[in-house]
Amino acid sequence: MSLRYAILSLLAHDPLSGYELMKLFDGSVGYFWHASHPQIYKELARLERNGDVTHRSVEQRGRPTKKIYSLSDIGRKALLAWLRIPARPQRVKDEMMLKTFSSGLLSNEEATELIAKHREIYRARLQTYQELERFLSSGPILSNRLRLGGYLTLLRGIRHASSYIDWCDEAIALLHREGEQHPPRVRHARRRRS
Repeated sequence: MSLRYAILSLLAHDPLSGYELMKLFDGSVGYFWHASHPQIYKELARLERNGDVTHRSVEQRGRPTKKIYSLSDIGRKALLAWLRIPARPQRVKDEMMLKTFSSGLLSNEEATELIAKHREIYRARLQTYQELERFLSSGPILSNRLRLGGYLTLLRGIRHASSYIDWCDEAIALLHREGEQHPPRVRHARRRRS
């Protein structure tokens, strides 16, 4: 359901073609709300059928006609109504946490390597976010109330990536401790059949 509002939110800023919408999605809300390109196009078509968006056709020389989508009054009202409802607490699906939970089955070296590789992913992500933040904070975005929300989500992304890196560092340090006892593994005895 929230893909609907992600698309409506992007169209609330500017009219966009499907291609432009897809690219903007990847470079903005795509950092915190995943959707494949086919899902985006399918949802866009559904939004148009429901009257949330409209389109105008733009003829292009030597290329297919382009559709430019805009938020309709119905879509704007739906978006504003949704924005006013408090968000539910986030449910986390983090594959790395699931792997970490069972990482006691791996050697210290394997577990350390697993976490170190994940740390690198978040280090690269943090670098991208910080570069974007430097670019955005140097322009007029901070004084544009309509676009400030995107900047605020970027700041949250920076904090999330930073804290994930801190957790990776802490986990690696714990795995490198030598001579300390870790909690014993629990072994469950098999019950004999009577």
